[in-house]
Amino acid sequence: MKTIHIRNYFLLFPILLVQTLFAQEYDNELKILENGIKKITSLFYEYKEEKSEKKLVYAFISNYDSLGRRVKSYQPENIKDYSDFIHDSLGRNIQTNTYTNGKLRDRAIYLYKENYRDYFQLRLNNKKNWDTLVYQRHIYENNLLLKNFTFMNGDTFSIDEIKYINDKADTQMSYTFIEGEKYLEQITVYRYNDLEQLDEISYHNGEVLSKFIYDEKGNLIRVVNVKENQIQYMIIYKYNDENLLIEKDEIRSNGLNTLEIYKYEFKQ
Repeated sequence: MKTIHIRNYFLLFPILLVQTLFAQEYDNELKILENGIKKITSLFYEYKEEKSEKKLVYAFISNYDSLGRRVKSYQPENIKDYSDFIHDSLGRNIQTNTYTNGKLRDRAIYLYKENYRDYFQLRLNNKKNWDTLVYQRHIYENNLLLKNFTFMNGDTFSIDEIKYINDKADTQMSYTFIEGEKYLEQITVYRYNDLEQLDEISYHNGEVLSKFIYDEKGNLIRVVNVKENQIQYMIIYKYNDENLLIEKDEIRSNGLNTLEIYKYEFKQ
């Protein structure tokens, strides 16, 4: 059976390139069998550790279809606060709508072209018009992300340029624009283990940003994120005997942690 993957867009720095790396190699999060899964539900909790007790801060539920595409997320205590996800015939997310108390508030739009993808983050204003909060253009070549442009209020805010060796990301140059002047903000370096799995992300000066740990089956089981040599947060992944992701626990230094549990409904 063909193995396909769910793409969850979050977590790592620099986030966009890491998404691309895992989309190419693992699609990172959730591996499912196309002919075996009927539906997937994930339960997401944000909680605070206080005196060895877990106090719930926030929760939402996400529903996925049999192809691993997220179709809806909502808050269990208020089902009028939700997001729905629209996909094209190729399974790509082309639009996400976010509702508060049942009223449309935000919208994300993705446009796919041969060598680039555009992203628009929009918000509905009081005059019922859409304001563009963020616009990004991701430029690709042979499915490799080469550049990422981020615009705010029509002005270029930042540019990321990625260089590859043997189709593996090697370095990322991050630039910012201040009053029209281009400044080199940071150089990020990507390192791989003997199995060509992403092993470490660091700054050019050697300061480590992220470490990746895998089990003997090749599953990503831990990501440790560091800032100024101090652990900021750690993500722990747990799988069942079929290598399906069943739990993701994010432990943060500020005590505000998250837990996401995946449940599967199999076809008969």
